Amino acid sequence: MEYENPQIDETINLPAGHPLKDFAILLTGVAAFALATFYMLILLADYATRYIPFSFEQTLMDQLEQFSALEQVMGQPGDEEIEQYLQALADELAIAQQLPGDMPITVHYIETPELNAYATLGGHIYLFSGLLASCDDENTLAMILSHEIAHVHHRHPIVALGRGFTIAVATLSVVGASTSDISYKVLNYFGLATQLSFSRQHELEADHTALETLQRHYGHVGGADRLFELIGNSEKNPLNTLLSTHPLTQQRRQNVVEFIDNHPGHSTPEIKLPKWIEQKRPSENH
Repeated sequence: MEYENPQIDETINLPAGHPLKDFAILLTGVAAFALATFYMLILLADYATRYIPFSFEQTLMDQLEQFSALEQVMGQPGDEEIEQYLQALADELAIAQQLPGDMPITVHYIETPELNAYATLGGHIYLFSGLLASCDDENTLAMILSHEIAHVHHRHPIVALGRGFTIAVATLSVVGASTSDISYKVLNYFGLATQLSFSRQHELEADHTALETLQRHYGHVGGADRLFELIGNSEKNPLNTLLSTHPLTQQRRQNVVEFIDNHPGHSTPEIKLPKWIEQKRPSENH
């Protein structure tokens, strides 16, 4: 019997397609898996953070005072009498909104010309003097405060922060960073996140709750639509930041119009702001 070594085809173990094509398919699969994982983590964070005790938010907010972003805001205190007036109005609106007793609201009045107001962790609400100067009546101001209280009521700040935290940790883990580096960057993120941007769905939810609050408190929702006039005016001025935290959408405006149509209430004149507030607040052109 005779044995011989046959000549083996050198291409027998090579794939039929181009290797770059196979690499692209593999890379696409890995990217899709990573994106799906990120999305699932975000959904999990959105769900889980709503069950974090509100007291934890308050404690976390106290700890964040050491970060520069918060210090910059707190370093611009406004008039104490105006702040007390805003706090009293917010307390009344919180009762009308049926905010739980263990979720206190703390209003901060900040002297800055920006047209802005926002809610953050622990029930803290910041109202800038530029926005107050644009309010011609209490009804519009009440809509603004009720909207921010609603963010707190629905736990939007901790949900937004949890989502951002999840994305930050996941991203830093993927790009590669030491444990200490990740901790530092995450803490730095927390320090810069005192002004939170909420999703469109969060804004719609806060709008609806704010309208219900005005309906309970005043018996009508007059003045609510003027908030969108302020946003429209803000849109014309690139220096104003109201749009960055309260994105204007046609759906939001339409929802307010529909709510007013369905809840006409009794017709009452707008409630003017106290004269001493009118005298002390800065002018719109300041």
